[in-house]
Amino acid sequence: MLLVVLLWSPCATSAANPWNGKVVLQGFWWNYWNNNYPNDWATYLADLAPRLRAMGIDAVWVPPTAKNQNPTGSVGYAPFDHYDLGDKFQCGSTTTRFGTKDAYLRMVAVLHANGIDVIQDVVWNHLNGAGTENNGAGGLDPSAPGSTRYKNFRYVCYTTPAGNGDAADYGARSGRFPKNWQNFHPNPDHNAEGPDDITASFFGPDICYWNGAARERRFCCAAGSEPRSNEPEEPIMVFNAPRRLKTNVPTRSKPPPLLALTASTQESVSAALPTYSPTAYI
Repeated sequence: MLLVVLLWSPCATSAANPWNGKVVLQGFWWNYWNNNYPNDWATYLADLAPRLRAMGIDAVWVPPTAKNQNPTGSVGYAPFDHYDLGDKFQCGSTTTRFGTKDAYLRMVAVLHANGIDVIQDVVWNHLNGAGTENNGAGGLDPSAPGSTRYKNFRYVCYTTPAGNGDAADYGARSGRFPKNWQNFHPNPDHNAEGPDDITASFFGPDICYWNGAARERRFCCAAGSEPRSNEPEEPIMVFNAPRRLKTNVPTRSKPPPLLALTASTQESVSAALPTYSPTAYI
């Protein structure tokens, strides 16, 4: 019991950490997996939170959580849809290897309730897996230049859920942030693709952040179909180097960051969770 008191004492913490540093845990490895938490790594980390806090962990670095074309096979570094954190059925699955969006948000809340920050790894260099899980149907654009022509990225949403997985079904999906070959290298605004690391398509179509690269066409037709010119107006995502996003919609108040929870929210989450004792892990 004395050991536990010393571990949680401010004086003991100060003495053990005179340089006022922080301890960050890399909360995954390349092929991260736990047979007790299949495709639910988020819950595993949430369950570890009290023990990690007791060990002195200040922050946990988590892998990319966006949907990959192989949702449960990939470990996050081949992103397909940045707006799918395990809550949209596409690519043959709702969940990701990391878990569902609900499990992810709960993990963030539990870690925060235990005084642990969350560092989210993200991939904005490239995308991968254009087309449906049916052999990439709809992802190919025969007119696309470069080393790969699979650059049509379309996403499901409430109004256009996944259908039969053919090219027409894929092309009709109207989820947020669709992309065409003009959004990648090479394109008319930045006609370059390698051999440098900035424009090379080493891991999939390389996203171009050159001014104007996203202005060319908002919608690109699926192979064999016509461009959809009668679509309702949507905000056009505009990439501006260096890596800054803005839209053509009116300025509005910025929402709080995804990982930022208010103190009252954390207290509510803490009250709803089981009570953990650090002595159970020492």
